[in-house]
Amino acid sequence: MRNPAQEWVLVFALLSLGGLMWSLFVPRRRMWVKALPDEDGVVLQYAALARGDDPTLERAVNDLRDRHRERL
Repeated sequence: MRNPAQEWVLVFALLSLGGLMWSLFVPRRRMWVKALPDEDGVVLQYAALARGDDPTLERAVNDLRDRHRERL
């Protein structure tokens, strides 16, 4: 006897397993830009916060700053 939903169950099980693996191996970090008034105009401060130990956090903040400067 053949169950037509069996293939869909396999597909969604593999997708959920892939999502779990993605969430375990992709670093979670929050990055933000703060604008502060200054005598010359506005000063931008860049910061980030990682969940756990993230050795690439400083490089990610510098990349954000550089991309932001290019657009400004």
